[in-house]
Amino acid sequence: MDPLSTIGLASAIVQFIDFGWKIAKGTNDVYKSAAGSTAENANIEFTVEQLKSLTNQLATQTAPFLEDSYDESLLSLAKRCRQISEELLKLLKDVKAKHAKSKKDSKSKWQSFIAVVRAELKKGEKVELLTRLQECRRELGLHLQFMAR
Repeated sequence: MDPLSTIGLASAIVQFIDFGWKIAKGTNDVYKSAAGSTAENANIEFTVEQLKSLTNQLATQTAPFLEDSYDESLLSLAKRCRQISEELLKLLKDVKAKHAKSKKDSKSKWQSFIAVVRAELKKGEKVELLTRLQECRRELGLHLQFMAR
């Protein structure tokens, strides 16, 4: 085997081991968690729920008092943040471990493994939604700062 092929093979083996380690560690974390998800996903879920609640309050408290285009754009921005939040929460729910109905099988390593694999497959989509939500949150903050002046 030539040296370049050997390096390629070694690289593939290291990547496979790294991926396997992430899956094994994630499976253990999900299995031990009460939420049926990784700690990272549970934290994201909590934060997104808070943002969704805030945008709901903003929309309901501002809607009756619309005075100008800034208020309308604020409502539009809050609605967009809420939509992205809902998409992200749905994705996080989809990658949670599905617990069985009976007490005996309430936590299974297999379901935890499936949840981690599902989360890895949807990682790109999660990152994209988080980025969109962060941009939306930043715009919302700037809009509120501008209105406060």
